[in-house]
Amino acid sequence: MVTSIGLLLLLWWLVTTFGNVDPKFLPSPADVARAFGRLWSTRELLKDTIASLWRVGVGFLLAAICSIPVGVLMGSFPSIRALLEPLFGLMRYMPAPAFIPLLILYLGIGEEPKIMLIFIGVFFFNSLIVMDTVKFVPKDLIEATYTLGGNRLQTLLQVIFPYVLH
Repeated sequence: MVTSIGLLLLLWWLVTTFGNVDPKFLPSPADVARAFGRLWSTRELLKDTIASLWRVGVGFLLAAICSIPVGVLMGSFPSIRALLEPLFGLMRYMPAPAFIPLLILYLGIGEEPKIMLIFIGVFFFNSLIVMDTVKFVPKDLIEATYTLGGNRLQTLLQVIFPYVLH
């Protein structure tokens, strides 16, 4: 029984061997395996993988650090939500790669624009998710906290955060 992966490999090999395809555009499976072996033995693949994971991790961490408080504010205060939600809704649907020329122009070609691209791709979406989560905390819980003498900080720390994390 031939699996779909085996069938795809066979088709790939046939196209690169008997087709009139430039190897620059579609290298053969053997060429790909040789390149993988070379990159693995020189540790370039490992170095590049670690660099990519670091960029993604730092970008996501920075976006989480910034977007969680913004999302909590948007979910807790209707005035802040009314101000920011239209902008965030618009930015969420813009493809992050559209910002690449601006990021290169303003930040250069180092690590900063790469991390900022991940940040942009995560920040707006994450803020809206947190806002929706906070927005749907039952009003009874919040009103009960205020009735029992709680202030906004206590409501946030003792009611909203535990409810959201539950």
